[in-house]
Formats: sequence, C-alpha cells, structure tokens
Amino acid sequence: MAAATRFDIVLFGPVAADLVVVEDVSTPTTGGGVWYGAFPLCTLGLSVAVVTRLSRAHFPVLGRLREAGAEVFPVASFESSGIRNVYGDPSMETRTCTMLGAAGPLLPEQIPPLTGRLFYAGALLRGELPLETIRFLAARGPVSVDLQGYLRYRNGNELSTGPFEGLPELLSLAAWVKADLAEMTMATGLDDPRDGAAALASMGPREVVVSGPGFLSVHADGAFYRSPLDPASMAGRTGRGDTAMCTYLGARLKGAEPAQALDCAAYVTSRKMEMPGPYLGPVPIPPPPAIS
Repeated sequence: MAAATRFDIVLFGPVAADLVVVEDVSTPTTGGGVWYGAFPLCTLGLSVAVVTRLSRAHFPVLGRLREAGAEVFPVASFESSGIRNVYGDPSMETRTCTMLGAAGPLLPEQIPPLTGRLFYAGALLRGELPLETIRFLAARGPVSVDLQGYLRYRNGNELSTGPFEGLPELLSLAAWVKADLAEMTMATGLDDPRDGAAALASMGPREVVVSGPGFLSVHADGAFYRSPLDPASMAGRTGRGDTAMCTYLGARLKGAEPAQALDCAAYVTSRKMEMPGPYLGPVPIPPPPAIS
C-alpha cells in the first residue's frame, strides 16, 4: 500500500441497504453510521477513510462516498446489513426495527493498515465491531464508539436492546462515546443527560455526547454543555445520531472547543433532520467566544 495511509479519521462499520417506513410509505435508502457520518467530515476538509463490509452487489453505492472525497476500503460479504425502520409517531423519536440482512463482523485481520488521528466505530448492532476489533483499534489510536452498536442486538428478525456484559471494557477502550437518551439510561440507570453522561465518563471516555428530543449535549473534561435542535421537520430523522457525532468529532479535529463543536453539530443535525439522506450542506464551526 502507498505510504500515504494516515487519515484524520477512519470510519468502521456497515454501509446498509435500509428501508424507512413513515405513515405506511416505504422508502429504500442507503444507511449506516459510516454513510451518514462521512459526508459532513468530508465537507470539513478532513481526510476521511471508510472501512466497510457489504455485499458486492451494493459496491456501486460507495461511489458517492468517493465523490465526496473519502477513500473507501470495502470488505465483501454474502449480504449487506439492512434495517427496516418503522416510525410510529409524528415526532419520529420512537421506531420499530427489523432486520433485512447482516453483513457480519469486521475483524482485525480484515482491516487494512491505515492510521488515523481518530477511529470511529459505527456499528449498527452487537457483533459487527466486536470487542476484539475495538481492542485492535484502541492499540493504534483513540476510538469513538456508538453505544447503539453494543446495546442493540438481533433477536431472530427483530432488533432488541439489552445490557452488554462487555460494556465496562468497551468504555475503558473508548476516548469518545455517543448515546441517545434511552441508551444512556440503559447503560447507567440514570435518565438525566448530565448525570448519565458523567457516569459514562467515569468509566473511561473523556467526552460523552448524548442526543435526545430537541437537544444534543456533551460531557467533556468535567464540564457539561447542551445545544438545542431546531429542525423545521423530521423528514430526515434517520441518521441523526451518526451525523451529530461525526460532525462533533470533525469540529474537534479542526480545533473547536467542546461547546463550539457541539453548536456546530446541533446546527448540522437540525438541518439534516429536515431532509432524508446524508447531510450535504455547509458545516459552520462557530468561532470561540471573545475574551473580555
């Protein structure tokens, strides 16, 4: 491989062939954490690599990531991961998920020799990026983990959530963690985002981002920040969390402080939620407050 293998951020996880159902209207869509996360990172001008596992039949969709500026390293699988997301109320905060396919785990021996300032683990469900893979990545650089990929698991064709016995080790390996409010509560037993994020941070991560109805928050270096979400509609609800976390991480890589990175992520996430698909607009990083 060429010498230029170092990236600002390397994203790991499936690019999925999903189905979104809203008010009985079904829409096929490309999804997955690495899909929604890569576009705002590329817009920020960062060097981005995506290591993903999917069916060869779906390799053509990766062209959009390459066009955006990412380098893509696909691992062929028998089938692509896919989830049928059925939203049950106008807020689109609750959904029922069923499996359409599973690409299988991405293991250390399948990962190309890439280096990065940050590794993003964007699993959709338990087993896609197992602990052995997170250990492998954490030995090579700081890792960001989405709790969804460890609390959510396949139960036949249904998707369920439940405790993950490897959670203490996972948190000890992670420098950044993302969770939604329900995942945070499941992991900590706490329902307040300030308290829950602090509890997660006490187990290892230096920054914890929590998303919830109408807000994003971050616990960083002992401080807590919160930014409102103000979408005009919820048409693009799917992919909210991955867009938020990757935008936050991208802004941090560009030098923004946690509060400014959170404001950037809240703006981008709000605009993304107004339209299905990945966010393709500007990513404005607010300047730090003036020193009086």
